[in-house]
Amino acid sequence: MAFSDIPARANGETVLASWFNTIRTELVNWFGAGVISETQDTIDNDASGENVVGLSFSGTSYRSAKVQYQVYRSDDSNTYAEAGQFFVVYNTVSSSWEIGGGVAAGNADITFAITAAGQVTYTTGNMTGGSYAGYIRFKAETLAVES
Repeated sequence: MAFSDIPARANGETVLASWFNTIRTELVNWFGAGVISETQDTIDNDASGENVVGLSFSGTSYRSAKVQYQVYRSDDSNTYAEAGQFFVVYNTVSSSWEIGGGVAAGNADITFAITAAGQVTYTTGNMTGGSYAGYIRFKAETLAVES
């Protein structure tokens, strides 16, 4: 849920409206139009164009976002770890999302992309050692459509 989705309040409710609305406004200003709170999803082995479940953006609500992530992948022979961030931006001319500006530490043999509709996807290399496990933890801060 985006902080901007929290409805404004009117006086007479259980909380003084001016206090509540001031807090709401400051949350929107501090965190942006919305956030995707820290979430975890599985990462498949030898995957191509798989969705990161819960990591998608709407061009009607947002114009950009910063995504922070960590990925862990392991099998019986190897362990890969990576942490980083990347940015996504909505191109209003092409009505599609673009990804870039990434920086990462480590190497989990994973590449991120974003569909024109705003769904973040990933591609991973093949780990052949058996007993595979993989996950991603992520969060995102967004900036809203210009007003």
